[in-house]
Amino acid sequence: MEQWDSLFLKHFSRSHLSKSSHFYQDISCVLLGLKPAHLVDYLPSKPQKLKLFLEEVKQSCNALWDNSKLCILLLGEDVLFVNRNSLHPSRNRPVFINVSKSLDKPEILSTEKALRIAEKPFLSCCEVLDRTLLDSRDNHVPIVEYYSPHGHHPTSSNGVGPTAEADEENLCCLFGWLLGYPAVYWFDAKEGYSLDMEELIRHSVLVRRGGTKKETKVGVYH
Repeated sequence: MEQWDSLFLKHFSRSHLSKSSHFYQDISCVLLGLKPAHLVDYLPSKPQKLKLFLEEVKQSCNALWDNSKLCILLLGEDVLFVNRNSLHPSRNRPVFINVSKSLDKPEILSTEKALRIAEKPFLSCCEVLDRTLLDSRDNHVPIVEYYSPHGHHPTSSNGVGPTAEADEENLCCLFGWLLGYPAVYWFDAKEGYSLDMEELIRHSVLVRRGGTKKETKVGVYH
C-alpha cells in the first residue's frame, strides 16, 4: 500500500490522498472482475493523468496487477474504468424499464425483439473496446471515447483512442448497464421519455452490516 500511495502522490495532489485507499479498492474490484466498471467521480478525471498513473502502477506492481483488459471509457462527460473481461450481455443484462412517451405507465421490456434493440449500444461499446484492446501495447491502458452522433467528435490531438457513436438519447441506459445496475430506464429514442418533470418519491433506507453498529443511509427514488 505504501508503494501505491507513493505513486498516487506522484500523479495527484496531496489534497486527494484521503481518496487513495478508496480508489485502490474500487479499481481492484474492477480488475478482479467483481464489478464490470467503476465511475471516477472523486478524483480529477483527466483521462491522460489516470492512464499514466495506472500504467506506472502496472510496471511497479507487476505481480499484483493485470490491466490487459482494462480501458478508460469516456461516456459523455463521465470517466469510467472498464474491465472488458467482465462485460457479458447474458450475465450483465439488467432489467429494462420502458419509459417511452407512448406508454400510459412504465413497463418492463420482455420480448426478445425489444431486448435486442435495448442491448445494441452495449454490444457496440463492447466491440469498440475489443478493437482497442487488440491494437493496444502491453502495459498500456487505452482510452476510448463513446460519443453521441450530435456531440463533439474527438481528434487525435486529444490523445484519445478509437471512438464509437452512441445513441445520445439512451446513454443513461448504457451507463447503468456498465456500472452493473440491476435495473435501468430505456425508451424509444424517436419518442423520447415520459419522465419529464415527474415528481419522484424518495425513500431513505438504513442499512446495517451484520456484527457492526455502523449504518449507511441509502436513497431510493420511484
